[in-house]
Amino acid sequence: MKLFELIKAGKHTAIIEYLTNSETLMGGEDVALVQRGNHEEIMMAIARTLLWPDALDALVERGNLNEIRFMLVTSPNAFISYHDVEKLIPFGRGIANAYADMLLAHTDIQKFDEVMTPLQVALIRMGDHRALRRYICKCKLTPKAYKVFQREGIPEDFLVYSLVHSVEG
Repeated sequence: MKLFELIKAGKHTAIIEYLTNSETLMGGEDVALVQRGNHEEIMMAIARTLLWPDALDALVERGNLNEIRFMLVTSPNAFISYHDVEKLIPFGRGIANAYADMLLAHTDIQKFDEVMTPLQVALIRMGDHRALRRYICKCKLTPKAYKVFQREGIPEDFLVYSLVHSVEG
C-alpha cells in the first residue's frame, strides 16, 4: 500500500527507490503505476517486478512500443500466459521481432497447441513477414494456426514454410 501513497503524492524518486527494492507489486499497485504514466517508473517496474494481467492490459492500452518490447524481452512468461494476446496485433511491426524472439525462446511450450495457437496467430496477423519467417524456419505452426496462415499468409511465407517443414502446396 505504500506505493499507492507514493503515486498519489507524485514522489518520483521514492517510487523508483521502492521499485528498486521490490520483486512484485500487489493489489493493483502495478496498474496504478502504469496509469500514472511515467515512462521511467514503468520501465523500472518492468525490469524489477512481476506485472500481473491487469497491468499488462494497462500497459497495452498505454501503447508505448518501447515499454511493450521491453516487457516482451524481460518478462516473456507474462505474455506467454497473457489472456488477450490479440490486443498486441495492432502494434504489428513495432513489436513483431521482440514477439517472435519471445516465442522462439519458449520452444519448450511448442507442444501445447492450446497455448501456442493464439500466440502464433497473433504473430501471423502482425504482418511482419520477416519476423514470421524467422519464426517458422525454427518452429512448426499448430494445425489451427496453420489454417490462419493459409488464409492470411503470402506466397513467399508459404514457400519458406513448405521448404522447411516439407509441406506440399
